[in-house]
Amino acid sequence: MVSNNMSDDKIVEDSTMSFDEVPIGLDTNNSMPLADKAYDPPTLPEEIDAYKFDLTDTMKHYRSTFRPTRRNYVTMFFRTRRRNYELLLWQLITSGVITKDKMYMPECLPYWTVGIKMRVRVNYPLGKVMDTMKERLGITSPGLRFCLDGFFGMVNYSDIFGNTADACPWMEISNNSTVESLRLADGDSIFISIASMGQIQNVAKWRKQRAIADASKQAAGVSPDAGMTRAEDETATEEIQIVG
Repeated sequence: MVSNNMSDDKIVEDSTMSFDEVPIGLDTNNSMPLADKAYDPPTLPEEIDAYKFDLTDTMKHYRSTFRPTRRNYVTMFFRTRRRNYELLLWQLITSGVITKDKMYMPECLPYWTVGIKMRVRVNYPLGKVMDTMKERLGITSPGLRFCLDGFFGMVNYSDIFGNTADACPWMEISNNSTVESLRLADGDSIFISIASMGQIQNVAKWRKQRAIADASKQAAGVSPDAGMTRAEDETATEEIQIVG
């Protein structure tokens, strides 16, 4: 019993040992032996130029086809009208900030529209892009229209071509069309609107008038693209109303 008490007292005395009295070798990690000399940095690898080699024509071709380039994409804007856009347009036109024939200019569109910027591949079907826009906007209405020349059926204003006399945007985008087939470029806009029954009727009536006017021009030996004066346009409209 005495020996046991003496061993316990010795353990207590050893536990009060200072840090300086710790034997060498116990204050280090046993798995990492002490270094006998100064640290030597590893040798540098070879220059990267040593691994370069000339690409063959076939490798260059495959690298150009698999790597996307900027010319394969176009940045576009999908635009919707702001709330109370008619009041905004009336204020802008009466104050002289914009005119009717320039309301679809890129610098005038931010005044009365909201644009969603999207990068589209030139050969990607626009139908899938339009489905993505429908999901993003949360619109499932069957009257949703995507047009190139302006907001569908928006009369009494103008279109993207600057026509103000008989403007009625109607150029809808098909699902199979692409940016390349429509010849769109960076910064071009696609106009999104929900067409009412009255706007659909206005577009149908306008297209009928244009078809009859073009037919009358061809019968007279005039190119359909040639412009008409205001008097000729009113005369053609009266004849169309009589025929209709």
